[in-house]
Amino acid sequence: MKKQQRGTFKLLTIGGTLLVIAAAVLLMPKQSVEAPSSVNVPDSHDNDGVPYPEVPRISLEDAKARYDEQSAIIVDVRSEEEYETSHIPGAYSLPVSELEARYQELPQNVEVLTYCT
Repeated sequence: MKKQQRGTFKLLTIGGTLLVIAAAVLLMPKQSVEAPSSVNVPDSHDNDGVPYPEVPRISLEDAKARYDEQSAIIVDVRSEEEYETSHIPGAYSLPVSELEARYQELPQNVEVLTYCT
């Protein structure tokens, strides 16, 4: 009989504990989880989806011709890591984050063609 009472007592204790935990969870104040506020970053695209259509562009053929004629240099404005991974042969590495401080390192008598992708 005592074994049966102990078993019943354990069952009631476990059931009571689960009931208290369930009540605590249900009665806890709800914390609102808000999505981060969006940041309005100005961006412009033309009808074809080309970003910043106001920035002058030239074709790859024209860029290569100007580079081959030595009338232009090619500047990779991506990070050093991206440049090390892959870059156009002969391109200068000048990350955009350093451009303002280091642009004077570039030759002055040629056209500067930049790329970032």
